[in-house]
Amino acid sequence: MSEEAKADAGKFYSELRRECPFYHRQGEKYDFWMLSEYAQIKNEILSDKTVGDWTFKYGNSLRTYAHNTGIVTDPPEHDKWRAFLLPAVVQPTLKSLDPVIKELADEIIDAMLAKGGEAELHDDFALPLTGQVMCIMLGAPRENYKLYKHWGDELMMGIYDDPESGRDRAVYPEFAAHFGELITQRRAVAAAAGITEPTDDHVGTVLSDDFLSRMLAARIDGRSLTDPEIANMCATFLTAGQETSTSLIMNCVWRLQQERETRWERVVADPELVKLAIEESLRFDPPVLGQCRAAAREVEINGATLQPKDRLFFSIAGANRDPAVFSDPDSFSLDRPMGEAMKHLSFGWGSHLCIGAPLARLDARIGIAALVRRVPTLRMTGETRRIHPWMNWGRNYLPVTW
Repeated sequence: MSEEAKADAGKFYSELRRECPFYHRQGEKYDFWMLSEYAQIKNEILSDKTVGDWTFKYGNSLRTYAHNTGIVTDPPEHDKWRAFLLPAVVQPTLKSLDPVIKELADEIIDAMLAKGGEAELHDDFALPLTGQVMCIMLGAPRENYKLYKHWGDELMMGIYDDPESGRDRAVYPEFAAHFGELITQRRAVAAAAGITEPTDDHVGTVLSDDFLSRMLAARIDGRSLTDPEIANMCATFLTAGQETSTSLIMNCVWRLQQERETRWERVVADPELVKLAIEESLRFDPPVLGQCRAAAREVEINGATLQPKDRLFFSIAGANRDPAVFSDPDSFSLDRPMGEAMKHLSFGWGSHLCIGAPLARLDARIGIAALVRRVPTLRMTGETRRIHPWMNWGRNYLPVTW
């Protein structure tokens, strides 16, 4: 959490894995255990076989609190919540979304080029792209993306960086009321068609086909979702979806620009490398540096005994640079075999494998390919700046010219 570690997170977490792969961090603010080895994280923490030892129901931050709703739950409850969201991120659905994102990327690049000869990549490209795609997926007006970014930032700060600030709780009423109104509008559309209880059959017919309609039509153990449950799910989309997709694009372009002649220009000459560049970016610069679980009961691990609710932070950044899995792990390489690069744990593993992973990859692939095609002379002109939350890793400022 030091400024030094936050400034070069991948290097720091890699060094910590080498020197102390199982570390107990005790301080005034936090008390948690930290695990860094790839095999142990994948096979002992994230594996479905060990779900009885580790629970997600207390949330994904170092602050222990009883969340246990929506997808922040354990199987089999977790699987029920995933089930009604999956149709929105399967390949046939994403294939139909492909031309929509391509058109949006070109529209945003047109606006960026119209600025003259320089821009700031976060505000002028990455955020407008991923933010508006998230609005499309939710079924919200595209122009809301800046407001959603603000809410997402406040939620992240309150949940992860500064729990005592109450920033997440301060914006929640406004946030919940907004999404409650969008749901009310859908209920009115259904009621006008004589439907009091929308079902999956009404999604894409009477109701628009988007996440909000799917949540309105969903049933968990035979009941509808409550408005607070829907609001909590929307909060998850904004904190776990929009921010991470933006960071993926920013991190990838940043690394390609760092060694422009051997990376960026190589991708310009061979656009097929975009897919590998994205996977290598996910490995080398994971948008989420680590995640948390809590001990579900007394758990013995690496000679330590963790009590129920004790927090375990598993280092995705450390695991993604484990030399037992990745060759020359501390180097960003466009020559890494795709199969090796894709072994990263940046989207998690097992039951909690990120449901939005296919959409994040699609956003990045289309967005970066569009930049490579339309702005091949793109060049970084100054220092970049990282986002604030210590658990996340991305750029929120990257000046460019062309």
